[in-house]
Amino acid sequence: MKGTGISINNDTLDINIATSGAYHTFLIEKTMYQDQAFILRAHAGEIKEKPTLGAGLSDIAMDNDRLAWRKRIRQQLESEGFNIKDLRFNGINQLEIDAEYNS
Repeated sequence: MKGTGISINNDTLDINIATSGAYHTFLIEKTMYQDQAFILRAHAGEIKEKPTLGAGLSDIAMDNDRLAWRKRIRQQLESEGFNIKDLRFNGINQLEIDAEYNS
C-alpha cells in the first residue's frame, strides 16, 4: 500500500526502530510526507530502481525559474502516484505542497 512503510528519522535518515525488552522491530507508519521528501531531495540517477526519479531540489539555490521547478516537482510527484492539489513557492525559498496519494 502506497503511503505506508518503514519509518525513517527525518534528521539522521536512519531507520526508526522500536525496542521492547530484547526485541527490536522496524516502525511501520504512514510515509506520505517522507516519500515526498525523498522525491524532492533525490537527483535523477540516485535511485537504482527508478533512475529517472528525483526533483533534485538542492539545485534550486541559484535558479530563478520557479515555473520550471514547479513543473519538474509536479511531474516527479505525479509519476509516483501523488494527486497534486496545490504546489507553489510562497515567498523566498518556501515551497508549499498539498498532495496525497491517489486512492
